[in-house]
Amino acid sequence: MNFDNIVYFSKMYQAVPALTPIQSEAGGQFVTARRSTLDAFKRNFPDLPICRYQKLLPGLSAGHRVLNSADVIVTGSPYRSFLQSYSAKKFMVFHGTYMMMSSDATNKLRHFDKMFLTGPRMQQMFSRSDLNVETHVTGYLPFVDFPDVNPTQKSIVLKKLGLDQAKKTVVYTPSRSSIGSWLKCAEKIAEELPEKFNLIMRPHPSQALNSTKDDQKSYQRVLTILQKSSNAVLDMIDCSLPELLSVADLVISDANSPAEESLFYDVPQLFIETEHFSRKHLEVMGIEQKMNRADLAQLLTLYECGPSTTGDGHWMSAVESAIAVSNHYLRQRNEYFSWVFGQRDKHAAKRIAKFIN
Repeated sequence: MNFDNIVYFSKMYQAVPALTPIQSEAGGQFVTARRSTLDAFKRNFPDLPICRYQKLLPGLSAGHRVLNSADVIVTGSPYRSFLQSYSAKKFMVFHGTYMMMSSDATNKLRHFDKMFLTGPRMQQMFSRSDLNVETHVTGYLPFVDFPDVNPTQKSIVLKKLGLDQAKKTVVYTPSRSSIGSWLKCAEKIAEELPEKFNLIMRPHPSQALNSTKDDQKSYQRVLTILQKSSNAVLDMIDCSLPELLSVADLVISDANSPAEESLFYDVPQLFIETEHFSRKHLEVMGIEQKMNRADLAQLLTLYECGPSTTGDGHWMSAVESAIAVSNHYLRQRNEYFSWVFGQRDKHAAKRIAKFIN
């Protein structure tokens, strides 16, 4: 196969960083249909080839010509109606943890020729469907950007954030504001925690980029509280999430994707269960999305990777207790990671490139 005829297509910029490591291994070029994605790509990857597909005049579009001559189109989203007009082989890569792959979700992937799965969990979910699509378990793509942990690396990240290298670091990564714990817990965490620990508070990306008035008011109140401490920061964009997870001694979350990803470093967990999101709510969501009951039951074992809190008690006590009992959950953390991701390595892009070629 000619490497020049591999095309990576994405409308959303979020998928681009996961696709670029594949391109570095297999070659090819990028196409997008959005000006905002094109601009962000050129800022962050100025040396990689990209062109734009223009919907109004597709025949005169460089992106259309590139897609039309492609042997393989690699993408991170279904784009079924769009991709069907092209004769190239269609390959799907998954760049998120995809906690719930329901029958409805898998049915939207029937037009692909190959799919590269993140690990045993996804393989298990797909095995229950009747999709006639070739699949390969290749690992989790975003792990390629997870830094190797060592004292020097930790020192660089903590210094970048202005934090004390001698203290343990707690990272708070809630879910989006509609279901997440931020509005209930963030200010209380900021008030009660920073004295003994480094505290990094990282709102969900959608909450940070598309803040409601309540979110913005909360950020200001949290910042006012954190300014009283030299060991606490509200981090929006200063560090990548992998950098934050690599220095964490404890992750506080709503049992979400960052919690799963942090298990790459075997980080101890503390889960928040609120009236808006808890293991019961996760179970209800899975049932509503027609998720297989056995898969759903195994998904809920994420809550067995660490203690839980409602957020109503004192946060210093909750954090100290979670760190003290973290070894009790070591086996479950490793078993859960193995089920979701398989191997603990950063070679997914190499494996995908091998199958493409």
